[in-house]
Amino acid sequence: MAGLVCMAAGATMTMGQLVISQYVETDSGTAPKGIEIWNAGAAAIDFSVTGLDVLKGANGAALSSDFTLNTGTLAAGAVMVVGTSDMVAYVNGLGTGVLTAEKGFTFNGDDALQVQLGGVVQDTFGDPGTGDPGDSWSGNGVSTANQNIQILDGISTGDTDGWTDPSTRFETVSETPSAPGGLAGFGVAPGPVGFGVSLDKQNGFTVDQGTSDTITATAQNGTEPYAYQWATDMAVGDYTASGDTFTIAAAAAVGDYYATVTATDGASETAEKTVTFSVVVPPTYYDITITPPVNGSVTTTPESQAAETSTVTINASATSGYAVGTITVTAADSSDVPVDGTTFTMPSQNVTVTVTFVEFTGSDLIISEVADPSDNWEQGRFVELYNAGGSSIDLAAGTWTLARQANGGSWGSLALTGTVAPGETYVIANTADFGLAYPAAPAGTPHQISGLITGNGDDGYYLYSGGDNVSGTLEDAYGVIDEDGSGMAWEYTDSRAVRATEVTAGNPVWTAGEWTIASAGVADMTPGVHPDGAAVLAVIFDKTDGFVVAEGAGDAITATALHGTAPYAFVWSSSLDTAHYTTNADVFTILATAPLGTYSATVVVTDDAAGQATNTLTFSVVEPLDIVITPPSNGTVTTDPTDAAIQGATVTITATPDPNYAVGTITVVDASLNPVALNGFTFTMPDSAVTVTVTFVLDIATLPIAENYTETMDWQTLPGWSGVSMSTYSDGAMSFNASGDQLTVHFDGEPGQLTFDLKGNASTAGTAPMQYDVEESADGETWTTVDSIDDAEVSATVASFGPYVLQSASRYVRWNYVNKFAFNLALNNVAIGPGGPFLTYTGGTTIQMGGAFALVFTLNGGTASGWEYTLESAERVEIDSGSVNPFTWTPSSAGTYYLTMSALDEMSDPIATREVTLTVTPVDPGDPQVTITGDLSGSVDEAMNLVIALINSDPPADWYLDLTDPDLAPVLIYDWNPATGAFSFTPSKTGTYVLTATAVDGSMTTIASKAQDLIVSGGGESPPIPAVTFVAGTGLQFDLSAGHAVSRMEAAGTTTDAEGEFIWSDFTDYTVNGSTVTIDSEAGAAAQMIRVYFTVTP
Repeated sequence: MAGLVCMAAGATMTMGQLVISQYVETDSGTAPKGIEIWNAGAAAIDFSVTGLDVLKGANGAALSSDFTLNTGTLAAGAVMVVGTSDMVAYVNGLGTGVLTAEKGFTFNGDDALQVQLGGVVQDTFGDPGTGDPGDSWSGNGVSTANQNIQILDGISTGDTDGWTDPSTRFETVSETPSAPGGLAGFGVAPGPVGFGVSLDKQNGFTVDQGTSDTITATAQNGTEPYAYQWATDMAVGDYTASGDTFTIAAAAAVGDYYATVTATDGASETAEKTVTFSVVVPPTYYDITITPPVNGSVTTTPESQAAETSTVTINASATSGYAVGTITVTAADSSDVPVDGTTFTMPSQNVTVTVTFVEFTGSDLIISEVADPSDNWEQGRFVELYNAGGSSIDLAAGTWTLARQANGGSWGSLALTGTVAPGETYVIANTADFGLAYPAAPAGTPHQISGLITGNGDDGYYLYSGGDNVSGTLEDAYGVIDEDGSGMAWEYTDSRAVRATEVTAGNPVWTAGEWTIASAGVADMTPGVHPDGAAVLAVIFDKTDGFVVAEGAGDAITATALHGTAPYAFVWSSSLDTAHYTTNADVFTILATAPLGTYSATVVVTDDAAGQATNTLTFSVVEPLDIVITPPSNGTVTTDPTDAAIQGATVTITATPDPNYAVGTITVVDASLNPVALNGFTFTMPDSAVTVTVTFVLDIATLPIAENYTETMDWQTLPGWSGVSMSTYSDGAMSFNASGDQLTVHFDGEPGQLTFDLKGNASTAGTAPMQYDVEESADGETWTTVDSIDDAEVSATVASFGPYVLQSASRYVRWNYVNKFAFNLALNNVAIGPGGPFLTYTGGTTIQMGGAFALVFTLNGGTASGWEYTLESAERVEIDSGSVNPFTWTPSSAGTYYLTMSALDEMSDPIATREVTLTVTPVDPGDPQVTITGDLSGSVDEAMNLVIALINSDPPADWYLDLTDPDLAPVLIYDWNPATGAFSFTPSKTGTYVLTATAVDGSMTTIASKAQDLIVSGGGESPPIPAVTFVAGTGLQFDLSAGHAVSRMEAAGTTTDAEGEFIWSDFTDYTVNGSTVTIDSEAGAAAQMIRVYFTVTP
């Protein structure tokens, strides 16, 4: 890795001496993954004396050791590489003697790393202990996922605290690190310290046209003062440059640009830096309206408008005693906009955000103890939770999160896992050494360990359900949000805070009367015990309060006694009539005869020491709601439950396709035809009957097959394709990475020839010899080898295989990596033709009204002497036929059409036939549209007057008009007023003229376009072409045929346009005397060709 680095004088050899100077996380498979470590200090490091430790924090969690090194020496200024075997091989292959250590890293883009030397933190990569960042940490195009990134110029010390934006320290080297050249820079130490200049922008940043932005340069490590000079390919007036600042003007033209700064110091040393950027057309913004909320406040980020496809965050804050209920976003056309937690994607229309707030009911799960012991904070800090309810709480299912706000500022969060039984505690500890501080505690082994638990007395802890501090509901609080606890009533420095025994529900507002705070050491803490002291007898249920029972189904409640002396006796009572329930010790059974209604069941438990405990829960017997299944085609559909379910029940759909079919779509709607959310094949029963509809689609490939991709594509999603342990490459190829990887295609008819491409990506795994078999089968069970490929036939460059002639009975082809060796294989450009000649075509098959189809057909495996087509409506009624190829057509109405094209032999018999489905979509009434109204039909030599307009849009910046006559020749003489839209011309031929009007915006991007047929009648046959003679000294002369006149003339030289067409212009150097026309060849405009237009005189 090459770079310019600046080191502060006097830098120490302890904290920050080792720097993560390069990092790679693969874009495909499991390798390469690793880091380069740079000794930026002035002294060599002997790892046998001071050990190296690389720690990992999975998914942003607390750090733990992942790799240690206790041998070897790293010289001052040198680098070492720790990573997967392919990285070690790459660096060793450089022959530079760089220290390497093989480590099968498994980190992903959301895992933090830290380098320690002798237990002292040197550099932190990411932001450990603050929760999962998602897929990665990223910023300005730099990401910790799927990239090779290197340290920026000017950075020579580690960041011991970590970061959330990698672009503050790194720049991208490669976005395809698994490809050749993807490990560039590893094993090359950063360059020597010297004079340099850096920019505050990364390559590829964008600026919306109409807004201004700046690039600021910073010179360093030179002799002051510094001078700056800028160079760019922007037009004058689109930017200004002054000193260290380059300003992109709001009026700058759309385009891709660069800016280069050259810095000169006081000693005349120079340094240069370039950044690339783009000025882009700004997106369209749409309004966000917030329904006035009750019992809370609502804002959005952005506030009042957002660009189409941008992410909008809803910020809902409930007043005291209330919580967020529902969040809905409704588009201007009354459709629902999906909301993911508290965010949604802005559609291309205005939206209304509505948030309801409901009366807050405290959760059963509460914070029961917060510990910051004065004598052992590192091992002794913890937070204890307590389930004060009568039912178990599944933390993951409820998306429970514990969040910490440091000093009233930054947030971190921890997703909680596991289950908390009624009357039980749940302890989250700061360190795995927690048990050393509390060897005798019930929670000597904590339920979770997280670096989040570092509250030092002034940090608040907050318990959320349904998400984190951004997306969840605040259920309980220790502390005051946005308040530094120092000196506040809730400060717990060197203390323990214990919840009062009588508090059995969460409280989102910290209340002093609910807590006891006292100075404490480890010996005073009681992790795993709440309330403080001996546990008391309790009884819990296996059902949740308020559960429902389907009428006619029955159910049972089981009670469990806790913390007493066995044996236990249970006595039940209920508001349900005794005829409809039975009891047996700890079980209360609701009979199928129970009528509709809401009831309670109470149990009193007595233990052997005569202690008693009581618990009550309510339940409802409800009428089950119908589940209706739309009769399916090409498969079967069932549900569990089968015919009906109660509100809130989980319903599972089982869809079984017929042979050669697969599940297409699954929809569930309620009685009002509102969609019901699906989670895979399950849904939660709403408060009405539902209809389940499943479609099945043909899961078989149609010949001919031609799969060739340039971007990531999983072929297994295509009809007829399936695989075993397959993955994908970013270049569109399918990836074979291990022995046993298989890819199969099932097709619909007799095959012809097979061809494909293979490319090898070097891999040290596997044992010789390599065996990669291509096989065919008639039934998918019995396979015949087409070819067996070994490593001698594969290399790191693309190789083509075939053509192979497949058996006529085959309907399957399989690529099978029988034994991997030397290469991971990339398969692409697969082609299987049908047996005999076949037709292929180019051109689009879906257009919007106003457009035109243009399809060109090609006969493969034969020679066509002619063509024939028929065009049918959706009802299979013929609406057109012909004998031309290409096929062109401008539809007059939206819908589905069927085009059948046949290639004919010399006897006009079909050689091959292909049907293509054509789809014409209507224009959305709200979309921009070009309209052409007025004289849509007329007569020869009579003016046709039309009006061209753009609706549903701001006025266009310009128009492009194209008028062609019945012979497809351009018509250049017409009258056009863009301000009023008035258009007129006088036709000279009988037939169909086509007028195409296109409206464009300021960046010359099409807003809307329309092609309109204009029908012209009258005028008789086209006039004959007259003979032209040349009379010396008089010019070019010819006589007009009877009944004809000259309409106009055009002239052209030898100059052609970009398409190779001659450039014609109006020509007026001619005279007409009676029937004699004379073209002046001695004077006037120079021309090599003259084109004469004739009209039939009345």
